[in-house]
Amino acid sequence: MVVNDGSTDDTASRIGGLHQPNIRLLNHSQNQGKGAALLTGFHEILKANPDVIATVTLDADGQHDPAEIPRFTELHREQSIDLIYGNRMREAAVIPVHRRALNSLSNSIMSRICGRPILDSQCGFRLYSRSLLEALIGQLNGKRYELETEILIKACKKGMAVAPLPIHTIYTKESTKLSHHGLGDVLRIARLLAANFFG
Repeated sequence: MVVNDGSTDDTASRIGGLHQPNIRLLNHSQNQGKGAALLTGFHEILKANPDVIATVTLDADGQHDPAEIPRFTELHREQSIDLIYGNRMREAAVIPVHRRALNSLSNSIMSRICGRPILDSQCGFRLYSRSLLEALIGQLNGKRYELETEILIKACKKGMAVAPLPIHTIYTKESTKLSHHGLGDVLRIARLLAANFFG
């Protein structure tokens, strides 16, 4: 399932041109944000795919290797974990210094909020169990990058099984250019962390 969040390039036509019956394209007519795109996908999965027991998400910026998806599904199958998040910190030296610093700060705060070690709170390569999505879907408010942080916090507070999975860290000039958090995104995540940390 590909969620095309109001892109202005040829994403929709290229996906549609693949003519693969097992690829479903969902389109937002205007850009609504990463969180909104994820929620569109989650709602569609829960509504139209009753047999799906888990969902793997990954960003389209080239920083995640789809070949690693089976590792997520295998870990879920073996241990029934509700949320598996990719952990890039084993190869942290590859991450640009400013991003590494922000991620380290976020991980420390998230670990305090969640009451358990959170090793890579901002990684978008994740597996969500169906039971997690069904439990949280009506409680999620984030529409942009903060949604993944919100899901992680709420899953931990509900005592759900959460675990990291080491993945390859991919940072190229092209992927770094495509992947960016604006000041608004940073502030939204900071507000969410502060509300949960002090609240």
